[in-house]
Amino acid sequence: MYATQGSVRTSSWVRSALPMGGPGAARASTGEQMTIVKEITFEIWRSSEKRCYYLMSSAGAGIGYSLVTLTENQTAADLRMMVAALVCWAISFLFGIRTLGRLNALMGFSKNISGGNAGLSQLRQIAPNQTHELLDGEAESLGSRTSSAQTMQLTLLIGGALLLILSRIDVDVFLGLPSS
Repeated sequence: MYATQGSVRTSSWVRSALPMGGPGAARASTGEQMTIVKEITFEIWRSSEKRCYYLMSSAGAGIGYSLVTLTENQTAADLRMMVAALVCWAISFLFGIRTLGRLNALMGFSKNISGGNAGLSQLRQIAPNQTHELLDGEAESLGSRTSSAQTMQLTLLIGGALLLILSRIDVDVFLGLPSS
């Protein structure tokens, strides 16, 4: 998953994006490579953040649309499905907030590592291997929690949309079943 070349530690997808074939390339210095890795990493986080905001706005739009189109002649089953859709969208919105918090934590974590935190520099001098293991473990944990929050956000958004569709159509007519 990771490869170490000198003091630059990168994952395989970052190495493939580096100029001249990755770490150790003849024309790119270690400092330039680290800058490129940072730029790629922060761009990925920015795009994740944009995606999260987009999904949050979609959940908000779904809530608004379903409330505006609420009518008096809806059956109890339709209203229950609409309420379930509203709950899905609300929880999706909350997972979006959680995702943004975790993305900000990951960005701060990365900035502290790359920014030359004084305490971290001392820890690296005392126990360099353990420091890498500790930092990798913490980054992996934050990344997996962020990923699960993003997955739940998208799943609940889609679930709410499907519930809204089911509340709007007559399922018996759609499936060709006799009316009850």
